[in-house]
Amino acid sequence: MLWPQSPDGRPRRKAFLSELRSDYTGFSSIIGEGIFTKHGTAEVERLFGARVMDFPKPVDLVRQLIEQGSDDQGIVLDFFAGSGTTGEAVMRLNADDGGNRRFILVQLPEPTENDSHPTIADVTKARLRHAAAAIKEERNGKLNLNGDHDIDLGFRTYKLAASDFKIWEPPRDGEEEVARQLEFYADNLVPGAQLEAVLYELMLKAGIPLTARVDKLALGGQEVFSIADGMLFICLADPITRACIRAMIASRPQVVICLDRAFRGNDHLLTNTVLEMKSHGVEHFRTV
Repeated sequence: MLWPQSPDGRPRRKAFLSELRSDYTGFSSIIGEGIFTKHGTAEVERLFGARVMDFPKPVDLVRQLIEQGSDDQGIVLDFFAGSGTTGEAVMRLNADDGGNRRFILVQLPEPTENDSHPTIADVTKARLRHAAAAIKEERNGKLNLNGDHDIDLGFRTYKLAASDFKIWEPPRDGEEEVARQLEFYADNLVPGAQLEAVLYELMLKAGIPLTARVDKLALGGQEVFSIADGMLFICLADPITRACIRAMIASRPQVVICLDRAFRGNDHLLTNTVLEMKSHGVEHFRTV
C-alpha cells in the first residue's frame, strides 16, 4: 500500500506489472468519454445512406466493452442485436489487431416502418453486410506495409423453425390406424421441406456446430455435403445411386448420413451399403 503524506489523502494499492491480468485499466464510472448516441446514428446513416433506426449504439462504445471483457479469440454474444453494432465492432477489432473473435447476434423480427428493411432483423443483416463492405474498402485503400492479415467478414443467419421431419404420433386404436400411420411416416420429411434446412438440422442432431465448414461435392454424379473438412458426409439425394455410395466410401469420412427414403425400399442395397461402409473404415453410417 502507498500511504499519503497528507492527513486528508487516501491510501492506494501498489500493483506490480507481473501481477496484472489485463493490459487495460478498469472503466471509470463514465464509460466512453466523448462517445454519444448521435455517433451511432451517424454511423448507421453513413452505412445505409439513410436513417433506418433510432438511437443505435456507437461502435466505439461496444468496441471498448469487448476489449475489456474478452480476448482476441473470444465469442461475443448479443441477445438484443438491434442494428448490429456488436457485429461491426467485432469485425473492426479483428481487422485492427488480427484477432479471431466471433459473434452471435440474436434479434426478433420486430416490424419497422421501413419498406426496404421490414423488420429489425433485416436491419441487423443489412448493417453487417454494409459494414463488411466498408471495412474491405478501407483496407483495400491502404498500402500493405505491415503484411496485413486476412480477416473473415462473413456471417451466417438462421431462423428458429419447426423440424422438417414428421413427429411420430402413436396410433390410438385399431389396426387400420396403425397401418395408416406407418404408411404416412414411410416418407418422414414434411411436404415442402427445404434441403438446406434439412442439412443444418441434421448437423445439429449430429452434434456439429453451425460454424463448421460446409462444402458441396459432386460424387458419383450426385450432390454431397462435406462437413468439417470431410469428417461428416450428408447426402440428401433422392434416390441415391450406387455410384454415389461408392464415391462417398472412397473418400473415407468418419460419418455418413443419408435419407432413408433415398433407398426406395431396396433393403438389399441398404444392407450392402451398411456392410461396405463398415468394411472400408466408415465408423458410422445411418439413414434418417
